[in-house]
Amino acid sequence: MMKKNYYLLAIMLFGYTTTNAQVGTNFDEPYGATSDYIDPDYLTEHQLQNNPGQGTVEHINTGNELGFVSVFTPSRSGSAGSSGLSDGDTVGVYNASMIVSSTDVASWSTGNAYVIEDTDGMLTITFDTVNLSGTTNPRFQMVLWVDSTSYEFNDNANDRIYFRLEVDNGASTINILDSDGGGSGGSGASGNDMDLLTYNSINCEYTITNIDVDLTSYVGSTVQLIIEADFNTSFEKIIIDSIQFTEGSDTVLGVSENKILEKQLQVYPNPNNGSFTLNYNGNKALEQLSVFDITGKLIKSQTLKGFDKNQSFDFTNLAKGMYFLKIQTANSTVSKRISIK
Repeated sequence: MMKKNYYLLAIMLFGYTTTNAQVGTNFDEPYGATSDYIDPDYLTEHQLQNNPGQGTVEHINTGNELGFVSVFTPSRSGSAGSSGLSDGDTVGVYNASMIVSSTDVASWSTGNAYVIEDTDGMLTITFDTVNLSGTTNPRFQMVLWVDSTSYEFNDNANDRIYFRLEVDNGASTINILDSDGGGSGGSGASGNDMDLLTYNSINCEYTITNIDVDLTSYVGSTVQLIIEADFNTSFEKIIIDSIQFTEGSDTVLGVSENKILEKQLQVYPNPNNGSFTLNYNGNKALEQLSVFDITGKLIKSQTLKGFDKNQSFDFTNLAKGMYFLKIQTANSTVSKRISIK
């Protein structure tokens, strides 16, 4: 019940609203951090706050990507450094280079993602509510990567990964993945052993798993993605990315060309020193790249005629700070935020 109060409080404070279907997040809008997240409070249930330079744990929906809040709930015995996030862990939104360096994943080419490592307690991530009214064939899709899950029970608690969609404010629940450790590495637990975590009968460890859930039966309802993770070793990590609520077709119905051009464009690394690569997996010709500062002043513009799938840019002459890239085709425009350090 207390967790629900945090969710409602977040909605009141940050203005989270129910959004229409055909929305999601690739975590490109939140800041992709390069430093571990540190939270000194390991004794009380509380909503996590963004700390400068550390993993992004809360994000307000700006109309482009789903917002989310993260709540920590104590579930382990121990002292500071052995319980909770006080010892510093890769928790929150990180850029691709940090994801690779802090996990066993060989590469992460999709830009930012939300990483959950060694929570030493229950971390609950709650995303904005999505309204399925007006849809005909809605689906939920997400990318999941799971690191080692060899520890199952310690500090008086079972390790657990739990993904669910709550329908109509909790009236019913769609369980996506629920793994409650305690089998080979512990005792007294029920549910699926984390060592055997599977989706569609395929083991999730050390692989990218594409989650796909048919929501056709819930047309007219609202759904809300909630992720719970509770484990206590730095060898246990999960990555979540590419969260989408769609009509379930290759081309997302009802989405403007701007939105489609956005799933297709990635900027990395981000943050950077002014040197970055633009990756494009679409088939429409890119025409123009413009750089604006945070006041909206045009700083630089150049043609993208003949642009290939990857192209590097050198803006190292720009001062440190936040900038916006405007990328244009003949019929659409997308803005990408970059940070030059």
